[in-house]
Amino acid sequence: MLNMLLHLIKHLHYILKSLILLPVITCCCVLLTTELHGQDLLFLKNKNRLSGKLETSNSAGVILLNYPEAKLPLKIKESSIQKILFQEKKNVVPTSSEKIHFTNGDSLACTILTLNEKTISFKSSITTKQTIHRNLVSKIEFNTNSDRIIYKGPTNDSNEWHNKTNSWKFEKNKLTTTKIGYISKKINKLTTNYIIQFQLKFPNKPPKLRFCFSANSNKLNRDSQCYYMDINSHGIIVHAYNKGVTNKLMAVAASNKLYHNSKVNIGLHVNRDKKQIALYTNGKLVAVTKKAIINPTGNCIIFENKQHRGILTELSDINTTTSYSDKTPMSLAVVDEKINKHDVISDLNGKQSNGQIIGFIKENDQDVIKFLPLFAKKTTNIPRNNISTLGFKKETSTPTHKKANYLLTLTSGNKISFSSSQIIDKNIAIQHPLLGKLQFPVNLASSIEAITK
Repeated sequence: MLNMLLHLIKHLHYILKSLILLPVITCCCVLLTTELHGQDLLFLKNKNRLSGKLETSNSAGVILLNYPEAKLPLKIKESSIQKILFQEKKNVVPTSSEKIHFTNGDSLACTILTLNEKTISFKSSITTKQTIHRNLVSKIEFNTNSDRIIYKGPTNDSNEWHNKTNSWKFEKNKLTTTKIGYISKKINKLTTNYIIQFQLKFPNKPPKLRFCFSANSNKLNRDSQCYYMDINSHGIIVHAYNKGVTNKLMAVAASNKLYHNSKVNIGLHVNRDKKQIALYTNGKLVAVTKKAIINPTGNCIIFENKQHRGILTELSDINTTTSYSDKTPMSLAVVDEKINKHDVISDLNGKQSNGQIIGFIKENDQDVIKFLPLFAKKTTNIPRNNISTLGFKKETSTPTHKKANYLLTLTSGNKISFSSSQIIDKNIAIQHPLLGKLQFPVNLASSIEAITK
């Protein structure tokens, strides 16, 4: 009994000693996890977390944190931190209509100042003018702030829908039905390549819906030409249809994951240039079709409910957009696929050309891209405001990227990596592997996370 008492006193002494030293310990020890509103939040690699106010850090990788439970700032080793969430953030909506993608995977909203056969100059919210070699850039997106939404609804646009059977109703930005029947709409200004998305809910029984797109009429009949997708208890099946002839393109089996919570989010990336479709369900790519025999050129969509009477079907969040932006992985993947040997240029309608991007020039007080198409003898000039994406061929002399240990997410949504950082006077300075030292206000940072090896 005496030995147990002595052991308990020794253990209690160790705990008290640890608490006394708490203001100056590093994060290799277990810390308290009090979280206060408006405080920065640190997630540690030992699974603990802290909230407080990050003040400064030094070149040795030690951060000072004003911790509510401590009289003196805590000294925290940068290497012990997994993630930091900054609370005093200045939410920035990118005003730049362009976005540069670097060969190391980073991207940044910016304004392109100059572009020639060797270098690219740009500026952004976190950089002054930067000039880098073209072989450090994989692609540049243009006109990212342009209105790419072709249709968004349904709202109060019932007059624009063809609802001849009166089987569908408009209710609070959604379409609902308990009857067998169809509703259709002509999508004005539909581009050659596009994305269409919608959410389907079926509270009572598995779905039984047919969705037609790129259709040449408001109703599916024997003379129709379109793609159509059946969503039912078997899963999702996509076909091409041409005047009575059906060509099956792909199928995804039904599962609890696919129809989780009696709903499914559908996204279709339609590339009519290549006669291909990418299917996304609940935000994830699940299948890409083989090439279709036909290429429907219509601009109508049709929702046909085939469910039994009395069973509710709901449609909402119907969006149609052009398919060339940073949020459309299928289109950028096509660009990436082509730039092994040649530069690639894409316009806002989704048309792509291989060749050589020479650079910006002025023509009639307008910025244009001077471009030499593959096998052409003469260059052509393309207005800057008609360009969607420039993809640069992969150079054999591309330098090796320096090691990055952390990923910084900006309040604008852009992400850049860095190897080391320092916080001084409400500014953060980082060492970027391609751009070198960058310094900007801390309130432009949303989070920092250690890169998993």
